[in-house]
Amino acid sequence: MGETVPFPKNYEWYKKEAMERFLSGRMEEALPFFEEAYQLEQDELLNTNYTTALYQVGDYQKAKEIADDKYSFYEQEESLTIFYTAILIKCHLFLQAEQALVFRKKKIPTNE
Repeated sequence: MGETVPFPKNYEWYKKEAMERFLSGRMEEALPFFEEAYQLEQDELLNTNYTTALYQVGDYQKAKEIADDKYSFYEQEESLTIFYTAILIKCHLFLQAEQALVFRKKKIPTNE
C-alpha cells in the first residue's frame, strides 16, 4: 500500500524517479526511468542527464545515440561539445571526435 504506482505515460513521475537516483549516484537504477521519460518527451536537459547516466555505466554507444538526438544542442555549449567528444572517443570514433572539435573551434572564434 505504501508503494507509488505510476500512471502510464507520466513523464514527470519517470523524470523525478530518474533524477532521484541520478543525483544519488545510482546510475544503473536511474536508466530505466530515464528511458521511459525520454520516450515520452525528448527535452534537452533530460537528454544530457540520460546521456551522462549511460556514459557513467559504460554504455557509450547508447550514450552517443541519445546525444545524437540533440546534437545541435551539444554544439552550442563548450562543455557539452567536450562531453560529446569524450563519448565519440569512448566509441573509438576518433575522426568524428576530431571533426567535432574542429567544427567547434571554427564556430566559436578565439581572441588570439
